[in-house]
Amino acid sequence: MRKMKAFYYELYDSFLRGEKYIVRYMFYTLSEVKRVTRTQLRKQFASISRKAASVLPEDMQTLQEEVGGREIVLYTDGSFSQEEALRNLRQAGLSQPVQIFTETEAGTLPELKKAVFYAFRKDAFLLLAHNPELLSQPLFYQIVEEYQIPLRSLTFPWMCRRNLKLMQAMTLYTLV
Repeated sequence: MRKMKAFYYELYDSFLRGEKYIVRYMFYTLSEVKRVTRTQLRKQFASISRKAASVLPEDMQTLQEEVGGREIVLYTDGSFSQEEALRNLRQAGLSQPVQIFTETEAGTLPELKKAVFYAFRKDAFLLLAHNPELLSQPLFYQIVEEYQIPLRSLTFPWMCRRNLKLMQAMTLYTLV
C-alpha cells in the first residue's frame, strides 16, 4: 500500500445504506517537489520570456484593493512572527486571516505548500510575511507557480503575481 500524505479533506457525500450511515470524504494530497538539478535550472531559465516586464510598487493596486472581498491566508517563515504579521494586516486595514501557516523546518517548505494549496482550494488571497532569503530559492517559485493564486508580500512591496516571472528569472540567473 502507498502511504498518502493528505493534510486536508472536505465532506464529499453522505448517504444512508440500509441501517448504516455512510460518509465519504475527499482527501487532497501534495506531491513532493523534486530536488532541482543545474540542467533543470537552465531549462527553467531558458523557458522564461526575455520580454518580461516589471510592475513598480507605485503602479500596483493597493493591498486592500487587490485583496477585495477574498479571504486571506497568511504564510510566515520562521524569521517573521505571527503577531508582527497580524499587526501589519491591521495597519493595512485588512481582515484577520482564515488560516495561518508558519514554517517550522527549513529546506523543502512544507508549510508553504500547504498554504498555497489551501488558498487555491478556498479561492483565497495568499499573503507572505517572509525573510528575503525565501525569494532566492527556486523551490519557492515552483510551489507558487503550481497554482495560479493571487499573492502579495507584507515585507517586500515589489512582489506580486505579475512580477513573479521576472523575480524567478533573476534568481535562476544567479544560480546558473
